[in-house]
Amino acid sequence: SPSHHGSDLQSARQGARSGDHVGRTAGRESPVNEGDAITQGAQPIVVGLNGQASKWEPARCFCLSKVVRNTMADLGLLKERVKYKKLFCEYQALHVVLQMATISSNRAANQAIAESEKLKKAEIRKRNHILESKILEVRQKFGAKVPNSVFVQLAAKAGAVPGKDFLVPKFYIKEYFKDYGKVLPIFDLLPEHASIGFHDGSERESVGGIEVYILEVKLYEDMCGLFNLAKELVEKIGPNRQGKSKAYSKKLEACCRATATSAYYFIESYLNGLAYDHYVTHKETLDDKTKQILIEWDMQKGCSRYLSLREKLLQFPRIIFGLSHPPLQENNCAEAKFLLERVKVLRDAIAHPTPGPNLIKMEPGKEGELFNTDFKEVESIVDNSIALVRKIEKMIWGNQLRLDWLYDRANDGFFPDVVFQ
Repeated sequence: SPSHHGSDLQSARQGARSGDHVGRTAGRESPVNEGDAITQGAQPIVVGLNGQASKWEPARCFCLSKVVRNTMADLGLLKERVKYKKLFCEYQALHVVLQMATISSNRAANQAIAESEKLKKAEIRKRNHILESKILEVRQKFGAKVPNSVFVQLAAKAGAVPGKDFLVPKFYIKEYFKDYGKVLPIFDLLPEHASIGFHDGSERESVGGIEVYILEVKLYEDMCGLFNLAKELVEKIGPNRQGKSKAYSKKLEACCRATATSAYYFIESYLNGLAYDHYVTHKETLDDKTKQILIEWDMQKGCSRYLSLREKLLQFPRIIFGLSHPPLQENNCAEAKFLLERVKVLRDAIAHPTPGPNLIKMEPGKEGELFNTDFKEVESIVDNSIALVRKIEKMIWGNQLRLDWLYDRANDGFFPDVVFQ
């Protein structure tokens, strides 16, 4: 640094004693921030705007210190605003996962965040305290078990595809909240694989209308809807085949085939759900062989190992009960015998269509099943499917409380409209 002698040094010392400056002094040689005054020996200097050492000017130091104070105040305000937006984001995320987000609540949140840009630091700090209290209250009410950042991520996924729900299985939600039943009263009765639909509220007018997705329920509804269509065509044709046309006949056959295969997939999805739930709730105590059966995965080869419907019907209940032998078999369950012997044949003929007779034994092939699907048989298929699911459910759980969605055909032979609500 350059040396300063004579009157310059004397004036600088007088200025320092008279308190004309507000700058900070320190005995150091390392670079300092703009506006800092330092002393090297007896030679006071300041660091200029260009980073070069220059002569100390008290008035200039006062102005720079004022800028620093104003900058620090601005940073404090900015910090409170950032915190406010973060808290509001967490609060809204809780609203999404707790099914409370609506069009009006989203609008109010956006308006509040926009207004925060005009508020002073004290007011924003006050609102931050209020938000923190509200967030804590919500977390305690529903027993939140994970950080708010997890809910923010879920909310972002829920809003990623407008108009579509983001599905989260029940057994995951149980890891997020202790008391989600306060949101969805039937939560405890739902199977572990049931999914709750999350959405950001952008299309929800008011709180309510929570969507629950259960695979076997969806396939049951498919079966019922297709059966009703088939029955409507049967009634148009009439008991004496009056009014029969080729078009009606082909539509009826199509609906009959579709109903039969839907019944097959309905039963399979129900059994898969039982296996899935048992796996996620008992995986810590299951051996590898049992796991392979439940999730249909060969752990040694690292590939799928699919089971037939019969294997699932025999093995899944056996594993759940911890038995050596299947509790449900064809010789003690008429519904299982009928479905395994008849529905599987029809389903296989549709899923693996092969023309002509068997080329080895020259026996009738599968194609005959496709050309001769009878509605009376379809009635037996749907009725036995429902009866089988009821029997398994009662055998495993001792009741049918979880099957509040499962309805038999009404007196008129159709499935009631409540099935599709």
